[in-house]
This record gives sequence, structure tokens and C-alpha cells, in this order.
Amino acid sequence: MQPVYRNPPTDPTKTALRRSSLRMAYDLVIAAALLGVATIPVVVLASWITWVASIFLSLLGITMLVLAFLAPGVADCPGCRKKMYGLSLSGDNIGHQCEGCGLFVSSDKGQVMPMPEHWNAIIPAFGVVVGATPGDPPEICCVCTAPATRKLPVLKEKKPYLDMPHCANHDDGARVGKYGHQDVVRVHSLAFARAWAATRAHEIVGNNRNADKDRGIPPIPWLHGLVSFGILAFGVSVHALLDWAEASGSPIVGNALMLLLYAIFGKKVLAGIFVCIGTFALHGFVMRLGAVMRVRLGIG
Repeated sequence: MQPVYRNPPTDPTKTALRRSSLRMAYDLVIAAALLGVATIPVVVLASWITWVASIFLSLLGITMLVLAFLAPGVADCPGCRKKMYGLSLSGDNIGHQCEGCGLFVSSDKGQVMPMPEHWNAIIPAFGVVVGATPGDPPEICCVCTAPATRKLPVLKEKKPYLDMPHCANHDDGARVGKYGHQDVVRVHSLAFARAWAATRAHEIVGNNRNADKDRGIPPIPWLHGLVSFGILAFGVSVHALLDWAEASGSPIVGNALMLLLYAIFGKKVLAGIFVCIGTFALHGFVMRLGAVMRVRLGIG
């Protein structure tokens, strides 16, 4: 397990933020692969539904392409000198945490520095991994650490999860998410996160951390890829079978829902649904493969 949190060093060392050519080149390859996957639905079976899927997946690929240029930054951690990848070259990198020593950092004018202990971010950037027993958070505002005057519910899956303390000037200061199989509550205030973590030995994680990566080198999700291709192949087979049945005059029988969709939309849309599902699954496989290989290559 990573350290709960590393205090900023007494000497406020700064390190240079620079572009990682390796990380940028790798992310460009992944973006190109995602854009290639996006063309599969219309190449395999052109219809209105596959065009919608291709356009949507193309937008996701373009987003990855933009990120390859905006976030290929690398810097030495000011605390332990471990290289930190995935930094934005133009942003302030609020919520980025060193994976070696747990230090939170921020950046300004090409310099990376330890984040002050009493930093209040504009977004819920500091995650407290609470597991199944979050316990009582400290009686200070989770946004600014002023004395709390009220408690407001935080929702998890649209249901009340935990009452979080707020001052009179702030509300909506926390978010509930997942860190592996555990719950994580993200807040604006680093000091609040530290105080809460200290009471129950919770771990604090940054926005760049995920449980799979923190457990070590994750496995390549080959099964995910095989299932994706299987669904794609099923969609193509459905279209070929219906094409043959229509040409030969054979009766078309099968699942009631599929028959209804066929009757309403025709064979291209029915088969296109499975082609789209398989392509979305393949898109997820490429994303996961990219994340795994970044860890294996040591570039984030």
C-alpha cells in the first residue's frame, strides 16, 4: 500500500516540468488505434446506427489525441525524485500525486512544487479511501476547513451515503467514487483529507491514482479482447445469415426480441447493434491495454 500522505519537505524544492517524447509518442499510437477502432462499425456494416457509433467513438479518439499533446509532461518528484508522468504542460496539475512517496504537487510556469498542506482546490481533487467504514469526518468544512456549521448528504448511486461537514459559505464539497473495490470520497481541501485519514488510517489518493496500477503491474486483458472480437463476429454472422435467409426464402426464426427488431428496423440495424456493442468493447480493450502498457513501460 502507498503511504497515507507525505508531508511537504521543509526545503520547498522545485523541479522542472518537461515534455516526455516517449509518453507523447505512445499516447499518439493509442489515439491512432482508437480512431482506427472507431471506423470498424461503418466499414463492417454501414447503417445509421453504426454511423452514430463511429462518430461517437471518433470523438473519444480525438479527445485522446488532444490529451497526447496536452498531458505528456514529466517531472522529478520534489520529495523522492521518482519520475511523475501524465502531467499537463499548461495546467496546474492540482490533485496529481507522486506514486512513489505520496506527495501531492502542483505546477506553475514550468516548475513542479510540493502542494501546501492547507491547499483548497477548485475541484474535489483529494480522495480519502474509506472502504466499508468511512467513520466520522472531522468537524471542519471539507472545502475550506473553516468551522463546520452544517452537514450535507453526499450521494452514492443517487442515494445518501455520508453526511459531510460544510461551513455556511460552501456546499456540494465532496464526491463519492471507486478506488478498486473500495469507496473513495474526494474533497476540495487537502488539510481536511489529511485530518480525516489520520483518524482511521485511511489512504489519500490523487486523481492520477487507480487501484489496479497501485497493486503492481496489471495483466493484459486478453479475455476482454477476445470477447470483443466474438461479439463483432456474431454481428457479422447475423447479417450474413439474414441475407442468406432473405435470398433463399427460408423462414426466419429465433429470439422474439431480435425478430421484433428485425421486423421494425431490418437486418442492417439488427446486426449493427451487435457490431456496435463489439466495437465499444474493443475500444475499452484498447484503452485498458494502453493503460497496462504504460505501467509496464514505466511511463505512467
